[in-house]
Amino acid sequence: MEERPFGNPITNPNEVEITVRRAQKAVLNPKQDQQIYESYLFGTKSYINDAATNLLKFSKNIICIEIRGEDTLNLSLIDLPGIIRHTESKEERHLVTIIEELVQQYIANENSIVIATIACKDDIENQAIVSMAREIDPEGQRTLGVLTKPDTIEKGCHEMWVKIFKGEAHQLRLGYFLVKNPTKAELDKGISFEHARKTEMDFFSRSPWTSLSKKRMGVDNLATTLSDILLSAIRTKIPDIKQDVTSLLDKCRENLRALPDPPNLDPHLEACCLINKFVNRLQSWIDADKDSRIWQSAVETFAKFKKDIRNVGPRFGLKSGNEEGVTSRIELAELGFAYKKRKISIQDVERIYAIIDDPHDDGSAILDDGYTIVTEDQIEDLLHRSRGRQLPAGGFIPYQTLRTIVERFHGKWMVPTMECLSAVATTFATELEIAVEEVFGKYPDVAGIIW
Repeated sequence: MEERPFGNPITNPNEVEITVRRAQKAVLNPKQDQQIYESYLFGTKSYINDAATNLLKFSKNIICIEIRGEDTLNLSLIDLPGIIRHTESKEERHLVTIIEELVQQYIANENSIVIATIACKDDIENQAIVSMAREIDPEGQRTLGVLTKPDTIEKGCHEMWVKIFKGEAHQLRLGYFLVKNPTKAELDKGISFEHARKTEMDFFSRSPWTSLSKKRMGVDNLATTLSDILLSAIRTKIPDIKQDVTSLLDKCRENLRALPDPPNLDPHLEACCLINKFVNRLQSWIDADKDSRIWQSAVETFAKFKKDIRNVGPRFGLKSGNEEGVTSRIELAELGFAYKKRKISIQDVERIYAIIDDPHDDGSAILDDGYTIVTEDQIEDLLHRSRGRQLPAGGFIPYQTLRTIVERFHGKWMVPTMECLSAVATTFATELEIAVEEVFGKYPDVAGIIW
């Protein structure tokens, strides 16, 4: 939730109404630029005709009016919309729920005073605000009833409202007030605030109101009483307020203690010291002389990389044509037998054994389904085609033979290699981010540039 200023401060009371109307216009047309409505001209449009041009009929956003002055009462007033039960069309039924939820949201606050506005032209039991106030304040401890439109009471029905006003029915701890605001016709004629208040008190000077307490009649008395009620509520909450302030103060002091020492007066020297500290930390990680956690975390990654590379390597077999007799590991005894029968030199046997049998292999690598079989005949053919100045059988194995076999499969190394590199880079980046925060944390702008 955020608060946005609307227009410039108002010093002329006559500008309040038009400014509030403009603010409401902006709230009900959220897709338009707010500044459009800061100087909006309504012209001769009535409230009803102008409302038809709004994008929304209702909004949960509120209009805040902050009043400052020497004679201003210490009072915060939230004017909530009237609760409705029916709408003009089915498409607008959702407005009933929205308004009820908004009202409940505000009156549920235990620190608020609920001013239940009750129109005298309808039975009190039929008015929604009364039932809602009873739900959130069943004992009536923080609900103040305000009876309005007393001029609409039918003849012979005044007695019921007089009992309510006196607290003899529907009792509330804060009691009831009786007010009479100008009619629409009087507002259209531009009645002033002072004249409206005088007309109000003249009305209450007539029967049946003459015998009732004048301190509970009129808008002026209501405003004064509300200010007193608010002040009393604040005094009641002072112990809780002190506790909250103390808690916030302790938290503030804790944050101050957590602050690092003040920086060096020489910014260049401070920057050099921080950079050197950062570089030394990274170098320590890379060398693993004091902190080897990066390399320790990469052990599993490297083990997986080893298996992945072995997984895409060639599969050697003693036979040609199909996979029958194919083996991923050729025992030295079998090669020795091949040496005796096929006249392969013992140097060739040892060399091939070294190529296809890694003494560090744990045998846990799972061969890829896409492996390629390299048979004994193919190796012999490679030996024959790769031999140059080397001595015939019994001499050394040409290096080109090994290179040809490796080149045939090394293209499959790219995927596992990049996966390994990415995993290690991610680990290092995580540690690097921690290091940046620890070294440059008290200089957020510098940390943002580095990371």
